[in-house]
Amino acid sequence: MAVSVEHVENAGCYGHNAADDAAFDAVLLARSVPGRPVLLRWTRPDELTWGPLSPAMTATVSARLVDGRIEGWSYDVWSQGHTSRPGYAGQAGLLATAHRAGGSPLPPAADPPAAAGFGSLRNADPIYDVGRRRVTGHRVTEAPLRTSAMRALGAFLNVFASESFVDELAADAGLDPVDFRLAHLSDPRARAVVELAAAQAGWGDPLPDSTGRGLGFARYKGTGAWCAVVAEVEVESDVRVRRLTVAADLGLVINSRRRTQPAVRWGGAVDQLDDSRAGQVRPSARHQWGLGELPDPAVPGGAARRRTSRRERAAAGGCG
Repeated sequence: MAVSVEHVENAGCYGHNAADDAAFDAVLLARSVPGRPVLLRWTRPDELTWGPLSPAMTATVSARLVDGRIEGWSYDVWSQGHTSRPGYAGQAGLLATAHRAGGSPLPPAADPPAAAGFGSLRNADPIYDVGRRRVTGHRVTEAPLRTSAMRALGAFLNVFASESFVDELAADAGLDPVDFRLAHLSDPRARAVVELAAAQAGWGDPLPDSTGRGLGFARYKGTGAWCAVVAEVEVESDVRVRRLTVAADLGLVINSRRRTQPAVRWGGAVDQLDDSRAGQVRPSARHQWGLGELPDPAVPGGAARRRTSRRERAAAGGCG
């Protein structure tokens, strides 16, 4: 039996969402009603419950500090696989294959190799000058939930773990976190973004007792663009991000607003966490997820900008 699939163009996805699962569900339903069109639509709770999730990860890091310098680094990271896309590494990668009659369980997610930029080990090798280093990835193959590619793969945990530990080492050495980083960076382009972000953020300027600054630095896959971010955060009855200062060396830039600002606004502004307990996903509160608001970067000190719909822009004579 031939099944013709008409796929509706939807929003892009940096990672693996449930689009292919929904398409395969539509195919299975169409086979049961020959000659009749089938429209299949997953609800948002369906997608956030049954779509692939970001792998669980944990890391242990240690270092040797001698006279204020790092003279040895040891890093271990444990993670599930980061890719189970349909067809990758010979996997079917479709949810219904495990739930239909006669189906078989989905295999563990594969983990991309070094040639593809790594998965679990992405950004696990520190960019700093740390002397002798040992970096080990531990693959976890048993998991109650389906995992696959989410934006940055394992980099989000590895960068967070390494950068947090560098702050701890700076504190142990009694040195400023920015100065400590610069002392361990010989790459001039890395140094440039750290210095620029710190200068533009007013690093070292006085702040109220309830407010502090922190700096994070990374390089895409350890081989691409350089980026440093200074966060100015206020903690009273709640946590508020007052200001983010971003310095990025992307090479030749065609449109600086196209990627950097949306990444800061939406990639880092979600104020909720996945609620996965005892091998089950709890989707009931996901419709209540909020997005933090930041002042419009085009207007320093300006009010937070609300995203307008295409219809609103058209009515106002705008486009895009």
